Amino acid sequence: MSARPPAPLDIPSDAGPERLLDLAEAAWRTERDDDLFAVLAVFDERFGGQPQERSVVARRGEFRAVERQVAGDLAGAVAANREALALYQQLPDPLRAQVVAGRLGVLLVMSGEPDEGLPLVEESADYLMAHGDPWYRAAAQDRLAVAYAERGRGAEALAAVERASTEAAGADDRHLVARIALTRVRVLESLDRRAEAGEAALRARDLYDELGLPEHRAVASLGYANSLDDPERAVSAYDEAVRLATEKLALPARTGRARALVAAGRPGEAVDDLVEAVALCVERGIVDGAAYLRWELADAYRRADRAVEAAEAAEEAVGELDRLGRQADADQCRHLLATVYRSLGEDGLALTLLDELADNLDGPDNLPARARVLEEAGELLYAQDRDNLAAQRFAAAATAFRLAGLPLDELRVRRREVAARHWAGDPAAALAALEVADRVAAALPGGSAGSEPDDAEVEPAVRWERAMLADVAARALLGADRPEEALTRLDGVADALRSIQAFGEALLVELFTGELLLRLDRPVEAEPLLRATLNSLPEHSEAVLRAAWLLSVALNALGRTAEADALRARYSLDPDDE
Repeated sequence: MSARPPAPLDIPSDAGPERLLDLAEAAWRTERDDDLFAVLAVFDERFGGQPQERSVVARRGEFRAVERQVAGDLAGAVAANREALALYQQLPDPLRAQVVAGRLGVLLVMSGEPDEGLPLVEESADYLMAHGDPWYRAAAQDRLAVAYAERGRGAEALAAVERASTEAAGADDRHLVARIALTRVRVLESLDRRAEAGEAALRARDLYDELGLPEHRAVASLGYANSLDDPERAVSAYDEAVRLATEKLALPARTGRARALVAAGRPGEAVDDLVEAVALCVERGIVDGAAYLRWELADAYRRADRAVEAAEAAEEAVGELDRLGRQADADQCRHLLATVYRSLGEDGLALTLLDELADNLDGPDNLPARARVLEEAGELLYAQDRDNLAAQRFAAAATAFRLAGLPLDELRVRRREVAARHWAGDPAAALAALEVADRVAAALPGGSAGSEPDDAEVEPAVRWERAMLADVAARALLGADRPEEALTRLDGVADALRSIQAFGEALLVELFTGELLLRLDRPVEAEPLLRATLNSLPEHSEAVLRAAWLLSVALNALGRTAEADALRARYSLDPDDE
């Protein structure tokens, strides 16, 4: 059962400056920020501007740093801590000076100044371990763990957390124990020990539940949700984090749940969280966060089959990422937008984006990405029957793949270039492209194109590409009126495809082989092959009617007209069709 939240703070009307600062210390140690601010407001109202003992001035300065830190003003917190440190050194009060030095060090590490900050945290921890009581020792080790984790020194951070836990056991302070438990979560996350981080988060959640601090319980719930690999379990955990989240936690809680929903295959439900997350970023002036979340929103819309909204979100994200100078990310979002445009039938817009992407990806490090974009553009043009332009894109993609040292990918697009030039009605260009493709295939493991090697160690992908090149080569040779050579290129290809479980492709190769045999006036060989192919094709395959027609042609050529007529009737084939 959750503990009852602490009662509102009763501030004595006769409390002097030291007493008020003691109350502030108690509020800070028990993580009651509202009470802390209330006490400090009373202090300033009663004693602000009045001369005070130097110890009082130093303590008020120390809490001014805490105020700035809670408000998210790291620079202000650093400056206030420097002032408090100087005051404690002047008193002198070495114990308090080292406490403030440790806090200052952590803030400097978090502000990108580790060379100054980390030694301060380490020196503070060493001093307080030698001179402080258990509470100070535990708090010092906790700060050291945070600093090490921030610097990516996870093993040292975990050792510091262990020391902090040991010291906290003698401090008799449940709030300190809970705070260290949360630090343990952060450290384990930095070490990518997610299961242990989840267990630590559950313990921290229970501790804060007992303390009646829902805001801190929300932080622990978020840590637990972040630790889960199973998306559905993560969604449930994020539900609690979103329910408990303070204004500060709303953004990571919403974003985390949205990503878990997408991972769970529920992108439509993720949309609301992402819309809210974008709005929070805009409200808080987090420009880069808004841009990246719009990108995620666009992808969620796309996955939820809401293409129009996906396009709008992606367009906004691309514009924002461009303005931020994040070209690589903007280009990835452009690629998503091109996919969305294609789904909307806006092929012209998609092609424009793909060409723009290819131009942007002109550096040597971007060759694989450039090649894939060019291939996609070629694919789009090929689907539009703009075969000459498709062939040009495929050729450019192949060059990029070659320069990137990816020969199998190069072979794939060389093959596609041959097909595009063939269907463009340019036999000479198709055969020229085939010569290049054959050279690429010959350089791959296992031998030359057109003959499948006996080496069983050759990767199935290489075997498949070589077989598909043989099929395209045969079509190009047939287009150049060289059917005998076309038939030769298909020798053994169907068997090679079956050897890698590519049964559908094997049937189509045999269907084409039967067609070539008919063109060469060899119906005796064509008829059994076409019959076996027809009987093997799935009933609703698009190739069934083609196979039935070719078989009827073979039967007619063999003088078996009754069988041919029956076959045409069975498949409702028009005798006058090609």
